[in-house]
Amino acid sequence: MQFKFIPAITFFALMLFLSTLVAISPTSAQSLSGIISVEWSPDGQKIAGSGGNGFLRIWDANTGNTIRDFTGLSGTIYSVTWSPDSSKIASAGDDKIIRIWNAANGALLASLQGHNSRIISVSWSPDGSQIVSASFDEALNLRTWNTSTYTTIATLRAGDILSAKWKPDNSKIGVLNSNAGIFILDPALNVSYENLSDFRFGPQATVVGASTSMAWRPDGVVIAIGFYNGSIYLWNTNTNQQLALFQVHTNSVNSLSWSPDSTQLASSSIDGTIKIWDVSTGTILNSIQKGTGLTLATAWSPDSGEIAYGDNSAGAMLQIVPSIPPSGTARSHTCFLREGLMR
Repeated sequence: MQFKFIPAITFFALMLFLSTLVAISPTSAQSLSGIISVEWSPDGQKIAGSGGNGFLRIWDANTGNTIRDFTGLSGTIYSVTWSPDSSKIASAGDDKIIRIWNAANGALLASLQGHNSRIISVSWSPDGSQIVSASFDEALNLRTWNTSTYTTIATLRAGDILSAKWKPDNSKIGVLNSNAGIFILDPALNVSYENLSDFRFGPQATVVGASTSMAWRPDGVVIAIGFYNGSIYLWNTNTNQQLALFQVHTNSVNSLSWSPDSTQLASSSIDGTIKIWDVSTGTILNSIQKGTGLTLATAWSPDSGEIAYGDNSAGAMLQIVPSIPPSGTARSHTCFLREGLMR
């Protein structure tokens, strides 16, 4: 089966998403303020965040204190990811370089170069041996890297990628394409661009608007897909069939993240809310109404009890909230902070 994109629609969809999400215009790249990527360390002790103006920081997840700021960086850092043993982070952004850092002492361990355009997504494999990266606006925009030798393993032209995430069992890579939904690929990337549709999953053909976010359920069977129209689909990747559809958000779904126990899903939207879903019933357990700033990423604590998030407001403040309000009942609130604003 041959897969084709329509160039004009492809360009418009990607620019529409990026201009909303990361303040990129068709003619220039503007550095975004605040936090646009957040990830809790696998050991539960730290949180890493990145954003505009070269922002890259690690916080203590228990106290909220800053452990380390990484200096000398510039532009927007769109993505940060932890190694499975929580000893390292990888960051990437406007300068087209993936940097590997020692999380304990801040030392730069390696700089991975090969992309020819800004890198918008990096994800460390669950076994620690590889990193997958996705870039904006270049031919070979999907790459895998060996984390021992810091060399490129494979490359692929994959269309309008917005994100690439490893399946939790390390066997596949989920690739979010704005116009075509999700591709689930072998890490060897041994597929041609023309045959990508053979590996497509999700409801893209029946949904109006671009796909904007994705997240694997920890068991690797189900993937959540968010869309520009506010819809969230839960999709069984074994059968390629829909399991559920959540339609509450009134605008683009910026980010999705599953709780480690697989019972809840966090979604953030341009509509100014973060919602925590009971995925077994489709009910909303918690709705966080934000006053200002777009929340572009959320991260769960390993015990599934808390959510960390930042937004693109100036000041780079990270916030932590209980996934379910203390009363145990679903409600909407401006923000219930465990330790206040984490600066």
